[in-house]
Amino acid sequence: MSKLRNDLLSIVLTTLLCACSTPIGTSNSEQATQEKAATETVPALIPVRACYSSKSSTQAAIWYALDRGLFEKYGLKVDLVSLGGGAKAAAALIAKDVDICTMAASSVVSAVVAGEDLVMTAGFYDKYPYFLIVSTDISKPQDLKHKKVAFGPIGSSQESATRVGVRALGLEPDKDVELVAFTEESERVAAFEAGQVSGVIVFPPMNFRLTEKGYKVLLDMSTLDLVYQGAGVVTRRSFIQQNRDVVLRFNKAIIEAIELMKRDPQSTKEVIAKFLGFDLTKDQKVLDETYSLLISKNLLEKPYPSSVGIQNVIDESALQNPQAVNYKAGDMVDISIMDELEASGFLNSLYNK
Repeated sequence: MSKLRNDLLSIVLTTLLCACSTPIGTSNSEQATQEKAATETVPALIPVRACYSSKSSTQAAIWYALDRGLFEKYGLKVDLVSLGGGAKAAAALIAKDVDICTMAASSVVSAVVAGEDLVMTAGFYDKYPYFLIVSTDISKPQDLKHKKVAFGPIGSSQESATRVGVRALGLEPDKDVELVAFTEESERVAAFEAGQVSGVIVFPPMNFRLTEKGYKVLLDMSTLDLVYQGAGVVTRRSFIQQNRDVVLRFNKAIIEAIELMKRDPQSTKEVIAKFLGFDLTKDQKVLDETYSLLISKNLLEKPYPSSVGIQNVIDESALQNPQAVNYKAGDMVDISIMDELEASGFLNSLYNK
């Protein structure tokens, strides 16, 4: 009887173990389907090499898209690098070291006039986001006569902006004012604070940091009645032809980043602080002012490249390079990407419009 009892107990335990191996209410075929789905490979992200041209808050959209996982959301694995100026960014695109960059139109114009196939697919700003900061002994434009003003790399958007700004003050660049080129913002700011130059062209948030130290704003170029194509998304026409879906995905991530930045000031300031090495507490005022000016007020919700703004860049470029007169804004832009996103309803869906 003892042996019979043990045999019966063994059978019961075996039955229970078999029953537990399949979830209640799940057939063997359903379990196999679930196991197969769990082991299926997630579609691989498409690798994209990207860059941004300057450590300025004008580049915040690409920082935000990277930091908050928006590129991954649209199926891209973006390897993002910083390059010191638009000329270097353009050179990297031309050499195919990178696929897409965020940079200002002036470097696109220079490249296209030189025979390259760069093209802007989106534009973040249609005003000059620059400030001319001067030393305390300068109180009016005429005080800058025969003085030095520092700007960014030669051929950059900052050089173009400096020339436009000096003329807006009623002075002639290279005649009334000596323009001095520096590669990095930190270098020209250091030269300015050391008294080697009397003025310096800077982006936010550096203008706010300098005014906190007692220096003056002689010109806020965003207040000028001038349309200018600032930073935007730039690639090669050949890359669009071969990888149009990638460019569409990239622009979707950037545009959604803009919508989120407009809606969420705190997360935007966190990203800006992270990429610029700011302290959220110590630099709170500077970050607040930067957000208000660059993101809330001037960052375009629907970032179409500005044909008028690019034509103005071309006209300014022609003063230094006469060959530029042979080109029009249409040679520098491809609005078909934005048009496709508009027609699909993507742009309006973000803002519920």
